[in-house]
Amino acid sequence: MSAVIPPVPPIAPDSPGAVIINPINERSADGETSAAPIGTGQKAIITTPESSSDNPVALNITDNVSDGSVEVAAATERANVAIVGNPEADNAARILIGLGTNDEGAIQSNAGSTVQTADYYKGEIIVNYDNAIPVPGVKVDLNTQTVGNTTAEFRDTSQGTIADNAPGNLTPDAPNAPDFYIQTAAANDEILGSAANDFIRAGAGDDIVNGGDGNDIIRAGTGSDEVTLGPGADSYYLTFDQFLTPDGAATNTTDIITDFNPAEDSIQLAASLEVETSITGLGSSEVTITYNTSDPVSTLLLVSQNGAVINEVQFV
Repeated sequence: MSAVIPPVPPIAPDSPGAVIINPINERSADGETSAAPIGTGQKAIITTPESSSDNPVALNITDNVSDGSVEVAAATERANVAIVGNPEADNAARILIGLGTNDEGAIQSNAGSTVQTADYYKGEIIVNYDNAIPVPGVKVDLNTQTVGNTTAEFRDTSQGTIADNAPGNLTPDAPNAPDFYIQTAAANDEILGSAANDFIRAGAGDDIVNGGDGNDIIRAGTGSDEVTLGPGADSYYLTFDQFLTPDGAATNTTDIITDFNPAEDSIQLAASLEVETSITGLGSSEVTITYNTSDPVSTLLLVSQNGAVINEVQFV
């Protein structure tokens, strides 16, 4: 059974509560804070093509209330959107991430865009990229800096670029080179990718992910996640953050893949884990991966819900 993700209404520039946000360089030149403050009930739409891998649009969620929502949409190609908030807030606003339209209501392409949320953010995030429009040759810039633990006051570069956080065999011209990059945070999030190639990073929390069509990369974070890979040659990619919490504790979680297809899909682990993990259950629909470096050790039970056999785990 495929994971069903709630719809996210598209945002038009003239819709009630809509705010057009400029990248940080333009905001700084105008004497404004780098991160634009956004509160519940507001809708941030990014339409300027000047947003780029080194000139992101930064949004600072200012409301620490779990009963309100902020809507975000990239409505231009190669937009780079970083969402931050208050690291200490346990009741952060919900974020709805979707698509943008023009004044006539036509969906605008956000091909090559990145939308990512700071790791610490504890509000629920719902992403729905159904009807997103890819453009041939317009891919995600793999040199884009990941947001990490960035706040409104500083920029965290410790977690490297998108390429640093991807399977080691990913290149800009690979068959699974991403058309869209999505990164959520610490709550129980729900994510629907596009019909093109997505790189989806679900953060901590028990997330529900549907990659949709295309050759997707899905990197599950800490938590017990349910993933539908969808049609296409998809990669389920695991790194150390699947096995350890941010403070280094063992996770001991279960991830469910609803539709694993061994003829097309692959289970991949970061190459650095080859000497740090042991794997049992290959040749069955339930594989246990044990991370032996933590104390106590941390385990992940990977379940192929449709009964398809997992014969191989690749280290890349």
